[in-house]
Amino acid sequence: MSMTRFIHDEVAASKFGRVQDAYRLFASLAIPERERSSVCVGVRKVPAREIIFYNGDPANEVFVVRSGKVKVSVPREEDGREIILDILGPGEVFGEMAALEGTDHQATATALETTELEIMNRQEFVSLLQTCPETATKLLMILCVRLRRANELVQEISFLPLSMRLAKKLWKFAKTYGVQTPRGIRINVHLYQQELASLVGTSRESINKQLSLWQAEGLISMENGLLTINQPSEFAALLAPSHASLPLRALA
Repeated sequence: MSMTRFIHDEVAASKFGRVQDAYRLFASLAIPERERSSVCVGVRKVPAREIIFYNGDPANEVFVVRSGKVKVSVPREEDGREIILDILGPGEVFGEMAALEGTDHQATATALETTELEIMNRQEFVSLLQTCPETATKLLMILCVRLRRANELVQEISFLPLSMRLAKKLWKFAKTYGVQTPRGIRINVHLYQQELASLVGTSRESINKQLSLWQAEGLISMENGLLTINQPSEFAALLAPSHASLPLRALA
């Protein structure tokens, strides 16, 4: 499958190499001033829930989120159900691993909301890594973060009960995408319950039960598809190890 399936996107391809057109990419990949004038960058606008690339597509480009949010996921081998590896926001890089290896993408990337991407051609990306030690070092840091996140996910699924896994994920989203409101911290990420389940390695039914429990306790509320943490200090207490043994909240 190729990127030509991207028939609904808006690509600003005429203003290449200018700082105002690639401010996220230049910063995220630590591209120094001396190199910026020669770097070609495209800007693509992707509608909400549109596929950016599929697992198995050729990795011809490297992407940086300019605005919006991107879901990165893989299919589970036994039943094809989605496993979400990460939710990426502004300034975060993706597609770099397959582009560096020269292989096909090993995951699917989807815009969770209307999203703008800054894009660099693979050949230019590889050439930049060969000539620019700052960018090569930055990429190593990005790959280290990827590995650490993957290790944390395995450990959490193996050793933590659902309540703590879900609380940790929601608290992370609250810190990254949360907005303070009179009712509490509203998490500005539209995720279906099945997607929450895929993030923490459980079923949609278990997520529904856990969210319903927290709603009954007044810890959270849902409105227009967005979750609000009504009692941030009490919710943060769920992350303490002592809560792992509470049968009321250990649903999986």
